[in-house]
Amino acid sequence: MRYINAVAISQYAFPLAVAEVARQGEIAAGDSATGKILPAAVSTTQIPIGFFMDEAIGDDTKTVTVRLFEETWAYRCANDVTTPVLNAFQTVYLQDGGTVSALATGTSVAGIALEVSSEGVLVVFRKLGVA
Repeated sequence: MRYINAVAISQYAFPLAVAEVARQGEIAAGDSATGKILPAAVSTTQIPIGFFMDEAIGDDTKTVTVRLFEETWAYRCANDVTTPVLNAFQTVYLQDGGTVSALATGTSVAGIALEVSSEGVLVVFRKLGVA
């Protein structure tokens, strides 16, 4: 039996984008272009994910805790070596039974990356019935 690396997440610490100001209680958004968290604003690359739990000024490495809009399950997958996922908050695609990729051509959407690290990609898979 294969081990499934899953975790229930209701809040998470994300790196705050440089010079961005997180204010407790305001909406936090993930930027798929940079993989960083920032205050919600007009943008084509932001995904609203929850509320800031801390006050902070970003430097691209300092983390800030975000309470997600709803608790979700995330799964650690291997990152494809040919077309790797580079940023958190980007759409990821199924490569095989344990690997996700950034390659959209001819593949199925797996979900959204919450984190990309040397350990792999932390993925929130899309809900059943969502095309």
